[in-house]
Amino acid sequence: MKLVVVDDPILFREELVSLLARQPDMQVLGEAGTVAEAVDLARRLKPEMILMDFNLPDDTGGHPLSLLTARELEVLRELATGVSNRTIAGCLFISENTVRNHVHNLLEKLNLSSRREAVSLARQNGLGKK
Repeated sequence: MKLVVVDDPILFREELVSLLARQPDMQVLGEAGTVAEAVDLARRLKPEMILMDFNLPDDTGGHPLSLLTARELEVLRELATGVSNRTIAGCLFISENTVRNHVHNLLEKLNLSSRREAVSLARQNGLGKK
């Protein structure tokens, strides 16, 4: 599994990265000390998972969007632009069914009941602006 580690105490983060790197099924793609750094890494490196501390210096570690995978964030970002599942699928080179699965998962993780609520949350957090 390809992952990014996000924690602000650098010594703890380095030790965690060292432990994870010893696991044959884990590949640490990068590490960050703030959510802003983590978002940048996630966009560039496309990890499968982000291991994140909930108490970070920029005070957003507990943000609900931190529960989403990098792919779910990509789907949410596209969703927030108001495009259809078909358009999202084309942009991300995945099937419409996969888009529907991601939308279902992100609604569940964010405890939302509709695409409209997801779009609103995404836009409040700066996603979806093209």
